[in-house]
Amino acid sequence: MRAKILFAFLFAWTCFNPNSIAQKIRLKDITKIELVEADPWWQSGGFRQSEIVFENNGWNCYQERLKKDSVDQKALRSPEKKVIMIQIRDSIRKFLRPISVKDLEQLLAYINKPDTEFKLKQFNVSTKQLAQWVDSLQVQAQSSLKGYHDKQDSLKARIIPEQKAYFLKITQSKQAVSDAVLRCLHPFLDDDRSYYAMIFNYNDGHKDTVYAYVNSFHIYHLPWRIKNKQSYNPKLTELFESLIGNGDYAEKTKNILNWRIDNELFNQPVLTKASWDDYKQHHLSNYNTLNKTLTPALIYDWRSGYLKSSALPFNIQIRFDFGWDDTLKTRGYNASEKEVTDLYHTGNFFFDYLKAHPTYIAMVNDIGPKALEQAKVIYPDIAKFDYHEVKFINVYVNFYQGWDFGRSAGWLLLPDGKMILLYCSDQLIKDGDKIYADIKPASKDKSQYFCIVYDKQGHKIAGGESKVRIDWNK
Repeated sequence: MRAKILFAFLFAWTCFNPNSIAQKIRLKDITKIELVEADPWWQSGGFRQSEIVFENNGWNCYQERLKKDSVDQKALRSPEKKVIMIQIRDSIRKFLRPISVKDLEQLLAYINKPDTEFKLKQFNVSTKQLAQWVDSLQVQAQSSLKGYHDKQDSLKARIIPEQKAYFLKITQSKQAVSDAVLRCLHPFLDDDRSYYAMIFNYNDGHKDTVYAYVNSFHIYHLPWRIKNKQSYNPKLTELFESLIGNGDYAEKTKNILNWRIDNELFNQPVLTKASWDDYKQHHLSNYNTLNKTLTPALIYDWRSGYLKSSALPFNIQIRFDFGWDDTLKTRGYNASEKEVTDLYHTGNFFFDYLKAHPTYIAMVNDIGPKALEQAKVIYPDIAKFDYHEVKFINVYVNFYQGWDFGRSAGWLLLPDGKMILLYCSDQLIKDGDKIYADIKPASKDKSQYFCIVYDKQGHKIAGGESKVRIDWNK
């Protein structure tokens, strides 16, 4: 409980401290550096607090508090290979190791001059290693076929020589690898988050905090928050982990990154092509119906993804599911394409917005009848449309270049060209696009839910903040 209270206090203090990183940090001004890491509840709520203090003419690191669950290695090595979890709870202050001035000066150099933009070269990705990982990825998929598996593993395991050659070629593409690394840094999953912090205590009594509050699947805990800036320097994370005693963190994370890059490269261009070929083989009639104007932009598992249309720009795509030979559904994708294409060429403020932001990807989805019933409460005129005619559009920022989950919005597209805003993230509002000019950010970074109706020119004609979250897919 004390760990939870401390974590809550540290996070609140970090977010609302107006003096955070007021000026360049100098080692001679520091009396103590507190290092904190806290995992989400589903990872047992692990918590560790350490501190680095100056004493006896040197810097020393002490563990202040530790809480974690661990596997009993002795039981695991037994003939029965039992997996027994043991709880570790330690609140006794203990000496860990001396810390060199060189490491601390390097830490401050990373913080005082943050790398606010992603730079591939800082991750030291080896294309040679990526090529080697291709074989291990296939072996792993083959072994998974011995037990429970899905078709994605099946496609990965029986990748044909031409597809493997294509895979190897992509691993040598700097742009493809760069995009894959970005996607690894911003995974789709949005579970509870982990928290990391460095709290600098000064001679005059004030404090500065550098922190990361990220999805637990993020590699390198990036980005670090340094006052009003963000740092994407993986070396900062490696040094932080080294200071708290994770000496093998850099090597382990490098291996994880290599595997994830290969996985990302396979799951986008290679799997997309392999799945489309597989669909053609098993559902030729439906394939021919779609393939006239629709081809896959992305298949993220063996049966779902997004279609791009030759009649629309790349950043407007149709959500689809092609796992079953459903001719009616296939015709529905063609119908969605035609409806959106007609409205795109007729024009409205929303499509103008997408033209101005080619990296903002709009995913077109069908809606369910319940969504129409819910929207009627605020906008009765929507009742004149059949729910099959209304489309839900997710907008994601930089979806194919490591998309930012914190920047997204959801809209309903009506057959007459009007739009209804259902939700929008605060970060997207703060970007300053005029399309969201009349919406104020919430007090905390989160998504707000609305039912705001706009005419084709972008003028608000009905609705406002919605007390009911409209379920577009029901």
